[in-house]
Amino acid sequence: HGYLQALRDKGITEHYIADCSYNDAQSVHETLRRMIQEEPEITAIMACNDKVAIELIQAANELGIAIPDDISIIGFDNIIMADRITPQLTTMNVDMVSLGRLGVELILYRLRFPEAAVIQTSLSTTLLERKSVRRL
Repeated sequence: HGYLQALRDKGITEHYIADCSYNDAQSVHETLRRMIQEEPEITAIMACNDKVAIELIQAANELGIAIPDDISIIGFDNIIMADRITPQLTTMNVDMVSLGRLGVELILYRLRFPEAAVIQTSLSTTLLERKSVRRL
């Protein structure tokens, strides 16, 4: 919902959502091929995580698609490989230490107070601009 809201906020009305198995490189490659065939006007892909984004970059290289000149790719979570691939992956950085600490605190709170109201929280992310995205 956040992704779609962000598109609306920027006035982007056309969007495409493709689903693939993020644990299967071949599935990611096939999804990119299908997306390019069905929607050749796509200029950017926001992957659900960096692992998928890196697979998309590799698939694009195999298909002769230049990143970021033909398609921009952005990931999410800033894994170690994100800045080691060519081109370096633009990604959303997630503070995993804080995420883990907060998760443990919430579990302990729930164990101590099982009848307490549900707590919803969020952590900020930061954009790490690297080389896999171009400005239009």
